[in-house]
Amino acid sequence: GEERERLDAVSRPPLLYPYWHQQLTAKDRFGAADLVIDRSGI
Repeated sequence: GEERERLDAVSRPPLLYPYWHQQLTAKDRFGAADLVIDRSGI
C-alpha cells in the first residue's frame, strides 16, 4: 500500500531530456506513446 507507493516515488529515476521538456511545452499534444512516460499524474 502506502509504503510501496512511497518507495516507488523515491526510487523512480528523474525524467531525462527531452521528456521533462516535453511535459513543460507539449503536454497538450501528447499522443499514446507520450502518455506512457507521462509522470505528471504521479
